[in-house]
Amino acid sequence: MTQSAVVRAICNEFDIAIVPANVQPTPGQTRALGTLERILARHGEGHLRLVVATMAETTGNQGFINEYSAWAVSDLIRANSDWIEDHAEEWFQAWDKIPLGFLMWQCQQLYGFVTQRQALAGMLYLLLSGMNPTRKPEETMGYAWMNRLRNSQDERLKAALEAA
Repeated sequence: MTQSAVVRAICNEFDIAIVPANVQPTPGQTRALGTLERILARHGEGHLRLVVATMAETTGNQGFINEYSAWAVSDLIRANSDWIEDHAEEWFQAWDKIPLGFLMWQCQQLYGFVTQRQALAGMLYLLLSGMNPTRKPEETMGYAWMNRLRNSQDERLKAALEAA
């Protein structure tokens, strides 16, 4: 089976139609065939199936499968493999809470400054990291690290002013 056929079969499995590149996709459609083929070639069929499932099976995200979102989701799957292996249901529940379209829209404002893939992955990671059940208690989201950083900077500034 060709890569294109594998991608089409996986998309079909999740009721995602592949439309031509000149067509604006609607929910349940994508024109990112080439991107999905590259993800398949690089990471395999199981990984691609999880990328498509993450986007197609979660609330409101079916309309946002493009080059940037597919790669960002792929990156985050690789970065959060322990979470997915041990708590797959929680992975999908977390994605149900993600406003993917809004984040993609926000990333467009960074176009030309940073890659859309990396900007989107960073935004998604920030939201997902607070919902990750595999994080250790000392890794939970909070602002204690910011307070420590500010206190450290204040101490350095005070020492520098005293030395001057």
